[in-house]
Amino acid sequence: MKSQMTNEEAKKLLFLMTQLWWKYTIPDGTLQLWKNELQGCDFHIAERALHALADETNEWPSFAQYRRHYKAKTPLPENLNRLSAPKASRETAMQHIAEMRAILRN
Repeated sequence: MKSQMTNEEAKKLLFLMTQLWWKYTIPDGTLQLWKNELQGCDFHIAERALHALADETNEWPSFAQYRRHYKAKTPLPENLNRLSAPKASRETAMQHIAEMRAILRN
């Protein structure tokens, strides 16, 4: 289960961000938006996402960039790994492909 970070953890990550992207002076309002964004996330996943993002860009990141990295670092729930998908035989798969092709031709 994802745990949301504390106020202190969010401040720690904001400090990390100002160290990673030290060239930029960010307005207080923007820092507050980032703090709100970070507080809805798991601290350790967010920290890994920020480090990965720093490897990718030298510019202060957008929320979209951060969310993409955060999502990539978030592990899948355990129950998703146990779901089995039905397997189609080669013949069944080929039949479905032939049916789709026929539909597309019409």
